[in-house]
Amino acid sequence: MIKVINEKQETEVADYVWNVYQDAAKRTTPPYKSHAEVLSQLQKQISSKHGRILGYYKNEQLFGVLYLDIIDKDSYVGTAGPYIHCSEHYHQVALSFLDYLDNYFIGYSCYFGTTKPNLSSQKFLDDQGFKCIDDTIQTKINPTTLNSIISPYKVKVLSEDYYELYRRFHQEHFSDYFFTADKIYDSIHRWKIHIVIIEGVICGCVFSQKQTESTGEVYGSIVLAEYQDTDMLSQLYFENISAWFSEGLVEIFNFVPEGVQLEASKRVGFTEYDTYMGYHKTL
Repeated sequence: MIKVINEKQETEVADYVWNVYQDAAKRTTPPYKSHAEVLSQLQKQISSKHGRILGYYKNEQLFGVLYLDIIDKDSYVGTAGPYIHCSEHYHQVALSFLDYLDNYFIGYSCYFGTTKPNLSSQKFLDDQGFKCIDDTIQTKINPTTLNSIISPYKVKVLSEDYYELYRRFHQEHFSDYFFTADKIYDSIHRWKIHIVIIEGVICGCVFSQKQTESTGEVYGSIVLAEYQDTDMLSQLYFENISAWFSEGLVEIFNFVPEGVQLEASKRVGFTEYDTYMGYHKTL
């Protein structure tokens, strides 16, 4: 039986999620440092107008938890979880959660986040027709670890003069992202986009969003193939992150694939702390 969790169950659910999180093979995203952090995030999710937490109960016993972020106007539903402790019941519980999503969010773009060691979640999502669109390393940076990068490329902050040029670039290189260029432009005050233009062509970009009053997240980064062996991407990261730190943010997160992007981000001072795999399907 699926129940929508409220304040009365928050302690029980926080205990369950923290217990599951201790097992790396069952851990999902986001990462937690403590039980208190789990409880705090759970309370925010319950009180958020876009948040919902589901619990799977059998004979009044909790067998699974799923966090939802819902944006109805964009037909978007994102999930953290499912947190399922008992491997024997994984498929049954996960399928019940998916049935709930299928019933309540028909036509929505659905995104699941998990971690590399959680093979059960990956197999389940693969079997249910979800496509893995992110296979990344979770990294983070703060002002004390930021390294200055100097290279010959001129990095620009995206201005309205280049909106149309960037719109085409974004569509070409980030076509499967939820945040299209137009969605970003609609709330541009929360975003920073840094680009390099050479002879009228965008050759690289980094775009990031402010998450809270103290944190932000890089949502996308790329340089064209002919610049992958240069410091262009590292310089883009540096300029983008520096701009946020100058406004008072103290930590920036970045989920990047192994290879060029990971190495470029590490040169700037990002450090690894977890893994992330993102799956997508239209319900």
